[in-house]
Amino acid sequence: MIPKILVIGQATLDVSVKFSEFPRFNSQQIGGDYQIHLGGTAINIAHCLHYMTASVTPCVRIGDDAAGAYIRKALESANIDLSLIRVDKNKQTSLSIINRDESGDVAILHYEGANNALCLADIPINEIKKYDMVHIGGAMLLPSLDGQPLLELATEVKRSGVFFSLTVARNTAQNEHVSQVLPFLDLIIMNEKESLEISKTEDVFNALKWFYGKGVSTTVITLGEKGAYVLQKGNTYLFPAFMVTPIDTLGCGDAFSAGYLYAFVRKMPTSECAKYGNMMGAYCATNIGAIVPAFDIENIIYKYSKNDEV
Repeated sequence: MIPKILVIGQATLDVSVKFSEFPRFNSQQIGGDYQIHLGGTAINIAHCLHYMTASVTPCVRIGDDAAGAYIRKALESANIDLSLIRVDKNKQTSLSIINRDESGDVAILHYEGANNALCLADIPINEIKKYDMVHIGGAMLLPSLDGQPLLELATEVKRSGVFFSLTVARNTAQNEHVSQVLPFLDLIIMNEKESLEISKTEDVFNALKWFYGKGVSTTVITLGEKGAYVLQKGNTYLFPAFMVTPIDTLGCGDAFSAGYLYAFVRKMPTSECAKYGNMMGAYCATNIGAIVPAFDIENIIYKYSKNDEV
């Protein structure tokens, strides 16, 4: 079965650069090379799912500009469904300028643009039943969808019997927008920092308990090179990461999410879901940019079957 997944959320044009630091005002910094990539949580996840052989449709907003045209062309070249790419005549396409250091860590200058206008009217609610899963990529940073509109969408997805999952953005000050939809979620994925800030707890174990108490069926908290914790049906598991030398950590969380979603929607065991997530996170970390290069999932499985887990 090829799963059909609707991915709703952020679309961004990423410009990846390599400088020792961002310059101060009235100064200039001479750096290394740069690359232009697709980006944004929804696009990152949808792109990765596509190469994992899922039938994926991203629902995002872009501007009527050169950056938006680049995103459309890149998605079209990858044979990804463009039917729910909404073009905003009033806002520019979201843009990120990402500075990466030798260790792969990143600093980001970001403009939200058309992402801010993505709303419930952009989503084909009457067609939800044709998908196996609906995923929200970048909750808490979608102001026209967060809150009551997201709750309305969650209610309809639940009524339709479709899997509903969500990944969050760094904007955890808006955590109330996530809290109200938690009981509707089959799956939530976030990093450790996000989990602690949303739950207002002091450690991962209490964060996992908090999300479980809110009614989330499966909670995943990623730990970077340490792997991921998963709480499912009251049981907590730690799944170690694959050992790689990272060159760029941007997008690793989204790649992990795509891997986990792919296995989850296929109803694989929790250990397999985490394995797929960790494989895709590791693959992303060994490439530049948030969008992973085209791949064959069987080759990825074979590659990381030879890789000892940390």
